Amino acid sequence: MQKLRKTAWLLAVSQCRGAVLATSMPSTLGPFSPAMLTTQLIDYSHDAPFAPSDGIPRVLGLSIFYPTTTNTTVATSYWPPENAAEESEGDIASGVNITYQGLLSLTVPLAPPNTSIAAPPANASFSSWPVLLFSPAFGEARFLYTSLLRQISSNGYVVIAFETAYDTNVFVQANGTVVEGNSTLDNVSTEQATLSAEARAEDASFILDHTHENITWLIPGCKDTCVNTTNVGMFGHSIGGAASAVAIFADSRIIGGLNYDGALLGPVVQKGFTHRPFLIFGTQNQSRHDTGPLTTLTNWTTVWPRIKEAPKWWLLLNNSRHYTFSDLPLIAQTLGVKPNGTSVVAAQLTDADAQRSEKALVTYTTAFFKSVFTGKVQKLMKGRSKKWPEVVFDSVSLNEKSKNGGNGTDAQPVNNGVLEIQALGVGKAIGMVFLALFTVWYV
Repeated sequence: MQKLRKTAWLLAVSQCRGAVLATSMPSTLGPFSPAMLTTQLIDYSHDAPFAPSDGIPRVLGLSIFYPTTTNTTVATSYWPPENAAEESEGDIASGVNITYQGLLSLTVPLAPPNTSIAAPPANASFSSWPVLLFSPAFGEARFLYTSLLRQISSNGYVVIAFETAYDTNVFVQANGTVVEGNSTLDNVSTEQATLSAEARAEDASFILDHTHENITWLIPGCKDTCVNTTNVGMFGHSIGGAASAVAIFADSRIIGGLNYDGALLGPVVQKGFTHRPFLIFGTQNQSRHDTGPLTTLTNWTTVWPRIKEAPKWWLLLNNSRHYTFSDLPLIAQTLGVKPNGTSVVAAQLTDADAQRSEKALVTYTTAFFKSVFTGKVQKLMKGRSKKWPEVVFDSVSLNEKSKNGGNGTDAQPVNNGVLEIQALGVGKAIGMVFLALFTVWYV
């Protein structure tokens, strides 16, 4: 690949074209109709992790979701064909009986291409839209989170999802070249997972460095002031969640982070961070009060007391597993297929209503980031909600400052009752299974 004498280069832009296909994902939850566009950036200052040789620059694929001025939506293809082919051949599809044709039939309602970005509401406390960066699970394409991310954007956020070649199962460059993921990463080591998390944190900083130069002008109606890149949030699934913590540690522009069920890795494990709100959102089997492998191997219990002088949450989602924090359950439910139990990925699904689970994730994710950006903890984030009984407040500290470097007044919310006790019991029961699957699912 020929190098250009620039640290960053806008490689290509493609607006997602509307297409009326067979099966539509659910309608938008928030007050805004979100649009999506995709682009690629090249970072010549960093080699691509897991590339087959040194000297290959990082190519970043981006999906950008933003609130628009219209209430109109069009059915937009959910999967690029190359990604649909990869998913239909892999464990994900084989475990849930999803065919290539089924994946291609999926559409998601989005605002029409070239729709202008909306202005923030007149009563908003900000004049520029807050930005959220999102990083997917190890090996997964950012497209596996399209529905979740557009729902979050519909609540008033510009969401930028990103991935890199070789760190995802299949990556399509702007010139049409298909880059396969590094096959040696099928059984990822802790060292490789840490490398990925740290590289993704670098990618987050790179994107923020070049947002106004290479991204904002792609959004119709957006000027330099339409997004705020000074105070940014970051969240991610699995290794992407780990990356959000590393990015908080490394980049002062990232003022709050959320981890969807991912192990925490890198320097943050020993050093922690201060003044940055953080949310750990895990499955029902990962209470902080369980000393088994489900919590110790994720490093959550190690990092928890090292998050200081900021609100922090440890939430559990009942009847969930690792891939509940992606679109996979919604894809299966929308296509009317059931897990057949032949793959370990299928075993990561539950019988929970996928639309309800997505709505819970969107509701708590947006409430958390509203707390981050306003500096005021939202009511929903202060304790268990009768409306959302499946969301357990396992541990929470709303103190602005900790005492003596500790977390002396951690609030243990009441009324978790039997649900938390059951979670502890299940966690201990499947602990040995988790030991074998840990590096597969939590990175």
